[in-house]
Amino acid sequence: MIRILWVVTGLEIGGAEAMLSKIVTRLDPERFHSLVVSLRGEGPMGQVLDSQRIRRRNVDWTKVTHAPQAIQRLRQISREFQPSVIQGWMYHGNLAASFVDSNIPLVWSIRVAAEGRKHQKLLTKLTVNLGARLSKRASRIIYNSRRAMQQHQSLGYQVNSSVYIPNGFDTQLYKPLDSSKFIRETLELPVDKKVVGIVARYHPNKDHKTFLLAAKELVAKDPNVYFVMVGPEITAYNQELVSTIKALHLESFVSLLGPRQDLQGIYPAFDVCVLSSRTEGFPNVIGEAMSCGIPCVTTDAGDCAEIVDTTGAVVQKEDPGALAFAIAHILGESPAQRKLRSEAARTRIVDHFELSKVVKQFESLYEQHSIAPIGDPRSS
Repeated sequence: MIRILWVVTGLEIGGAEAMLSKIVTRLDPERFHSLVVSLRGEGPMGQVLDSQRIRRRNVDWTKVTHAPQAIQRLRQISREFQPSVIQGWMYHGNLAASFVDSNIPLVWSIRVAAEGRKHQKLLTKLTVNLGARLSKRASRIIYNSRRAMQQHQSLGYQVNSSVYIPNGFDTQLYKPLDSSKFIRETLELPVDKKVVGIVARYHPNKDHKTFLLAAKELVAKDPNVYFVMVGPEITAYNQELVSTIKALHLESFVSLLGPRQDLQGIYPAFDVCVLSSRTEGFPNVIGEAMSCGIPCVTTDAGDCAEIVDTTGAVVQKEDPGALAFAIAHILGESPAQRKLRSEAARTRIVDHFELSKVVKQFESLYEQHSIAPIGDPRSS
């Protein structure tokens, strides 16, 4: 039995947190046993882990001054759990995991590209820089993005320990549905309009302004287009977002759905899924939408171009005109063309990014980089 101690920055709603949940809950329980430690307390993904009976602990590392006590607590948890391998997850999780036990194999996981550093908080920038110095402690550094791997190596992160494992998708959960009309009615969306969706938390890196500027151009040419925005802080309470929508006179063309846990039932309501990000690693939303057979238009951020390939469209960042043109092109295709594009999108995810294949890559890595198991703690 290989015991994995996961040290994660937090368990809020996000792509990195969601991917951790998918992997932890799908590792072979006959060979792997996990304990997840969050540095920022509870979060929605913690509830997902609880529902699958995954063991969890919380350690308070929400401030720099908490570091000594947090490290001491992590070491205590490690002594009790006796892990075969320690898995850091995201920048702060990697950093914390590095101070737990030097005698236990350490694996890091970096889930974001380094191209958006100007929008990072000062503490995060310092953590990234410190990570470059400490990266030699990790026996393996997992990147979910080839571009992120290259960027971090240029910042001084160890090259020889780097390994690429992409995000994976449950293609049985995220699948095409024939009930788009019913879904739109349920969500109170226009049934007879072309629906363009974006799923992303409200953050400068996601560049919702470019999306809305593109929406303005599209509406000016075709008032039969409607826009759906989904994600944390994508609500009527977000004054900055609402002000932008009003300034562009898009109030009658946009719905704000906020964070959702049922995205597999949201994507099929879209005709096109858009990502307007300035920076990404490997965005889950693109893979999930494609798995549902929804074509995607994305900026050239992170590995988006590699994921989409020829099934959608890729445009330059911060270019509303190019984004609007690409969306309009796909919306204007014939039903036969759209059917072929939809099938191609799903096939690409099934063939290259199916979740079970990705989980096996993690399992293989842990088998290669772990100390000899000394027993199953579940029997104690």
